[in-house]
Amino acid sequence: MSPCFRAILTAALAVTVFAQDQVVLSNISGDANHLFVWGLFSDLSKHKKFLNETASTVAIGDVKLAIVNEVVSLTQGRRPAYKKHLWSLGADTVAMNFPDVLNLKTRVWVLCPDDPCGSLLPGFSDGLLEKLTAANTLFAEQNAGIRLDLAAAGLISDQTGNAAKKAAYADFVSGCGGISSGMKDKDALNLYIVRSVDGQPNRGKTCASYPNVAVVGYLGGGGLIAHEIGHNLGLWHSAFHTELDGMGLRNLMHSDSSTRCCLSEGEVFRIHFLKKSFLNNNGSVNNSNPPAKRNEARSCHPTDLTKPCLKIDERIWTEP
Repeated sequence: MSPCFRAILTAALAVTVFAQDQVVLSNISGDANHLFVWGLFSDLSKHKKFLNETASTVAIGDVKLAIVNEVVSLTQGRRPAYKKHLWSLGADTVAMNFPDVLNLKTRVWVLCPDDPCGSLLPGFSDGLLEKLTAANTLFAEQNAGIRLDLAAAGLISDQTGNAAKKAAYADFVSGCGGISSGMKDKDALNLYIVRSVDGQPNRGKTCASYPNVAVVGYLGGGGLIAHEIGHNLGLWHSAFHTELDGMGLRNLMHSDSSTRCCLSEGEVFRIHFLKKSFLNNNGSVNNSNPPAKRNEARSCHPTDLTKPCLKIDERIWTEP
């Protein structure tokens, strides 16, 4: 080997061995950030993760060239940060920004008959606002990165005096037909408050064809409202994911629970990155203006190696 070639090879190896990649986060000093790096391995069971990082700059070792090349970070009180980066053989620095919590335009349509819902008297309106606030509290406690906009004008619309709506929504039966006829604001998350869903006043319903509509019985509380919105955001019932069995009735997406409180970080990831989430979905005229469409949205199908997802049961923050 010639001295010249040996020098070139030695330099290349030095770069490869001693490269130190890092990620710079737009975090608030002292907050716990959780960083996931895909790229070192295409095998997701071996992806890098760095938990409870409070510094803005996180040293992540040498990532190297690979198939995926994605970085995702979660923090408290903001939406997940994302960056796709083609790692070099040298020391790379990747800057990531956490978007603010997403304020979702919300419209609430009180569609049940006068009895039992009554007209929108102050007491009823205040009670409904308390339930919506409770749903927001759940999202905030789970660092979901979203909130319902409860301050905008026209939040609650009293339809109890509308004879046609009374006839259509006296008792909502599961299916997309009723949702279709009741579609309201295409640019908002629409909540229909009805007397009952499938005969029960504390049950809810969503329809995949209308990703920005949820139907809730008038006795349903904040947990049920948040659960149905979870479906709008692309989440399935937790029973479809055996990995979530450990969270039991406390998982927000449990199909029959009165103690819903919690989301896994894998579920939070899907809220923001699933193609079918209301935040990204524009495949239907009924959701023509998704509020935060991400070009990097994905299916989260296990065979999609070029756009992997956090494991559905990834859990970081302690449950309340």
